[in-house]
Amino acid sequence: YWVDSTSGALTVTLPANPTVGDWVTMFDGELKWQTNNLTVDGNGNNVRIVNMGGGPSISWNSPASSVTLSQPAYSPVGPIPTSFVWNGSVWSGSM
Repeated sequence: YWVDSTSGALTVTLPANPTVGDWVTMFDGELKWQTNNLTVDGNGNNVRIVNMGGGPSISWNSPASSVTLSQPAYSPVGPIPTSFVWNGSVWSGSM
């Protein structure tokens, strides 16, 4: 999904009854997540994310009912996908 937060912060709600291996991918369509954050709601399930651009100490946050994406999600060639995969107990994502 292309998610455009130009007008303000947004919330995306993940499926409530996922099957192991289900995934959702989002793109920062207008490169505004750093200004207008995107909240990812687990819809009754927990969500966690790893910050892939965080330098030498890359680690997972604690699972929670939602996570907020607030950093640039782009590269020199355009938006980078942010994907969440259901592993049977938590939606795991990377950014």
